[in-house]
Amino acid sequence: VANGAQSGLQSVCYAHSVISSKEESVMVAAGTDENTDVTEYLYNKYGVKSNDLPYSEGKGFVLGEGSVSIVLESKEYADKHNSKKYAEIVSCGMAHSPKEYSDQRVDGDTVKRAITDACKKAGLFLEQIDFISGFGCGIKEIDHGELEIYRELFGVNKPVLSVKAATGDARAASAAMALAQ
Repeated sequence: VANGAQSGLQSVCYAHSVISSKEESVMVAAGTDENTDVTEYLYNKYGVKSNDLPYSEGKGFVLGEGSVSIVLESKEYADKHNSKKYAEIVSCGMAHSPKEYSDQRVDGDTVKRAITDACKKAGLFLEQIDFISGFGCGIKEIDHGELEIYRELFGVNKPVLSVKAATGDARAASAAMALAQ
């Protein structure tokens, strides 16, 4: 069961995997999250809710909410039905590093492994990546750690943006929102 900030993206990767294995030709992937009194309480308790934008030296983030559903089709199915093509997913890479919620350090090795695994599966070199849709949440320690990883992997001249600057942090929906933008 996928849970938390990346579950929307995990559903897209799962759908991609099922379609790639030819088990299905069409899948719907979704990410959704809403704010509740409990959400507000927990984010306030940990001191991470604020009005800070991603990559802004902030101490917290803006809570957002939303839902995104994305229809994924195999190339054959899309061609057969003359579907409009918005993008192509060539690979996914995921890694996980369990830790306490209040621990705001970024596990660089885990993030690098997810990125390099995805590129390897897709047959891409890091130099071929020209844009990064980042996590960027508005918490200085997390944003700085993330940007440092991108600099190590890609150099200093790659643009990095986060959809959360426009939507707030919709947790489970944020990564799927970034794909849909």
